[in-house]
Amino acid sequence: MTLEQIAKLGKIEPNNENLEILSYYKTACQKWLESKEFKNSNWAKKPYPPLLNPDEVVYEKIPDKHAWMLNLPLPKNYDFVLFGSHAAGMHAALPGFFTLCGVCVRAIIPKQMDIVQEGQKGSFGCYCLLHKKLLAMKKVKELGYTKKAYLQITNLILDSDAKKFYSLIDTSVAINIIRDPISVLRTMVTLPNFADEFSIDDDEGKGTGLFLSDEPKAIFSKNPIHYGGIIDKNGNKIARISPELNAISSWLEDREQTFHDGILYDYFKDSIKELYIRQTSDFAGGRGFDAMSELASILGFDEPDPKDRWLFNKHVGEMKNLLPITLYANEKDELFSNEIKTNRNDKNFNKNSAKIVLCTRFEECNRLKPERDISELFSLPDPLLRVFVDKPSDAVKLLRSPDLLKKAQLYIEKLSHEVLQKASELEANRKLFNENDILEYFRKHKKERKLAATLIKEHLKYQKQKAPDILNCFKYYKEFEKMCFELDGTKL
Repeated sequence: MTLEQIAKLGKIEPNNENLEILSYYKTACQKWLESKEFKNSNWAKKPYPPLLNPDEVVYEKIPDKHAWMLNLPLPKNYDFVLFGSHAAGMHAALPGFFTLCGVCVRAIIPKQMDIVQEGQKGSFGCYCLLHKKLLAMKKVKELGYTKKAYLQITNLILDSDAKKFYSLIDTSVAINIIRDPISVLRTMVTLPNFADEFSIDDDEGKGTGLFLSDEPKAIFSKNPIHYGGIIDKNGNKIARISPELNAISSWLEDREQTFHDGILYDYFKDSIKELYIRQTSDFAGGRGFDAMSELASILGFDEPDPKDRWLFNKHVGEMKNLLPITLYANEKDELFSNEIKTNRNDKNFNKNSAKIVLCTRFEECNRLKPERDISELFSLPDPLLRVFVDKPSDAVKLLRSPDLLKKAQLYIEKLSHEVLQKASELEANRKLFNENDILEYFRKHKKERKLAATLIKEHLKYQKQKAPDILNCFKYYKEFEKMCFELDGTKL
């Protein structure tokens, strides 16, 4: 086979750069593609057949960019795929519940804005990032920190390479979480986010962080939590300090995050061998313990511990949007001085600080790094809260300086109370609107109602066939369905 023939089989543009890369693998590609093993395998039937034998590839030795070109499926270092729309519990309750069952590691398909920040974009950039994450996941599993791991898909990639990207994901075992779409919109409208101004840049990347000089009460009084989804007259998204129903319009247009299950099913339908459809309410209202026990028996991960049953009864949505917060405790900082001693992105200052993480019991570090739990050194107002050091060296910095440790203890205690107070406020905001308000909005807004009907019909087309009993339980969806038929003659 010539390089051009290999490129044609792999649907690769035969430009000089691509052909030069293919030339490195030409002999191995020829051997695989001309073998009976390939011709008689399912690989040959793939829309983007792998140009090397995936079972013989040592992924660590092939650059991610080359792996993409060679149509190599993403490293199968995960045990199952979890997919669905945002606001279905997959970024709040489920990750915590899985962690409690020893499934501490997940790789998430990132948002496009996060891919661009890493210097890539689109399907290709997403593949490269996941390639790295899944290789790291393999090491974590080999070290024995977790028996199972999963790949989570809640962000939709939509570009010219999307078909290729999704064809390179093994979805043979998959869980699809669905929720009443009207409840999804209610949650998206009241979804809080931490403002970017509270991010700190260090060697590990960006995350929400504070200094000893930051007075917690002052920080939270500045409304660090905002609500998005509102579009100004110039078409730009603007943040609000309280949720608004008008955000529904922009959330309907955000295909990356909401109502895209139908598209994903179209991509995955030939790959899925075992599919388990569950609804969000299966994990809420104290039902999470039993739901996770059932999944554990099916997928072979650890069953939840009865002593943790109280954790499965917790509502962690608002706490999830506040934590984890990293305290950069540095001896040069004055406690609660409200004077910024250094640039938030001063990597040298941040590197020399003791990094102390205020989190909840649902964070993966509770299982992956239990030896870094220093909660017993702190006075915490809620049993759900925990305190970890980022690295063992951070604990050394604290123990070597009684004065720094004392400052950190005072800070974490005060910060914890402010977090709980803010969580209570966020819970109140969450209740400003309910599903009936969403339905009334659609009753008054024809354009948005018709768009929502189109999106929701496409979103749930497979679940309507595979799990009609679940859809029949969606009270508000049924009311919306009736509304659309009565007002527009539209059938969902």
